Amino acid sequence: MLHELLVVLSGCVDGGVLRPVRGRPPPADLDSDADADGGDRAEVTEEDNDDVVLDLEVPADFPFLDASDRAALARLARTGVLVHRTGAAAAALRRRCLSAATTARVVGADTGSGGSYALCVCGAAEAVLEEQRALVVHIETKVLDPLDPDTGGGRVPVAFLVQAFAKYERTLPALLQFLNEVGGARPKYHGLQILDALARKRVTGDVELKQLYERLLQACSAVLVRQLVSWMMHGVVVDPFREFFVAAADGTGSGAATKWDSAYVLVEPMLPRFIPEKVARKVLFVGKAVAAIKQSKRNNGRVLEDFAARNQPVLTAMARGRVFQPLDLEVAVDRIKKDAAAILWDVVVVDEDLPRHLEACRNYFLLGRGDFFALFVDECETLKRTLGLQLLSISEN
Repeated sequence: MLHELLVVLSGCVDGGVLRPVRGRPPPADLDSDADADGGDRAEVTEEDNDDVVLDLEVPADFPFLDASDRAALARLARTGVLVHRTGAAAAALRRRCLSAATTARVVGADTGSGGSYALCVCGAAEAVLEEQRALVVHIETKVLDPLDPDTGGGRVPVAFLVQAFAKYERTLPALLQFLNEVGGARPKYHGLQILDALARKRVTGDVELKQLYERLLQACSAVLVRQLVSWMMHGVVVDPFREFFVAAADGTGSGAATKWDSAYVLVEPMLPRFIPEKVARKVLFVGKAVAAIKQSKRNNGRVLEDFAARNQPVLTAMARGRVFQPLDLEVAVDRIKKDAAAILWDVVVVDEDLPRHLEACRNYFLLGRGDFFALFVDECETLKRTLGLQLLSISEN
């Protein structure tokens, strides 16, 4: 019975002494921030949702079990079912993401589902399940060890297993719900909205749930960092699923000023709450500056390389940290913006000789050289008299 219970805890719920209870999973009880966002409730879907294992029952005629042992076995069996359903939801979401990626490469447009952030959620969820299965193996090793002081040579109380897997009894329902919110038929979150939702959900007094959401947040922040590096270090937006808050505009103007203003735009609906708009506009400025530097005479192959060497480690360090901190991003963006602005100043003022152009504008368009305009008016009068005499001679003839 003990080994069968460990098999159930590893996610295998078919067969055995415990009888599976199948049916349609109930709608997820979404948290209160769904209504605060004003969004629709996500439709919860699981594969074969008409025949999902919802629970495992301990047979009523099972001998030598009192009420407390039966309740403890039911808790452990429910944890095993959650492991099974969470693994199935993560696998289904991964297939959806990979299918969307293939479609995006072939069609060249967003498919409205999947995406890099959803794929990171899958990876983090699968890592949580791998840790849980590793704990199952560790517990079984202790059970088989006759000298282990915790298990007493195979005489393992059910309370020991309940305590060992209590963390997953708390966190797996939340993880399953979030996977359904991201990978349902009508996903509630997409792209940076996933990061925004995780940043809100981690603000909780439950330590284990907080650690779970921070783990998912840190995994997804790696995608944000890669997008920031691509845009801020190279001036390129690589976003096949339209998840980033900077996007290429539909049309660009021919003039330099128009191109600067309209080539790339800020997509405010994709802007997460923890990134203020002023910080997002600084990110937009840096990418535009890098793109302008690429087209200048100063871009001899070393300027942008040195720029990336100085600033890219600041961004990548956020992805390697234990917990993603929005304040670190704001500080990094301020530093990179100052560096990019200094290079752009040299490009515009020094290389393109901006003072000479401004001086010419002042002299010839703002009457900086009055003698030029006086001479221009005199010449116009002379031209006017000459043309008048020519017209007069023509009319007389």
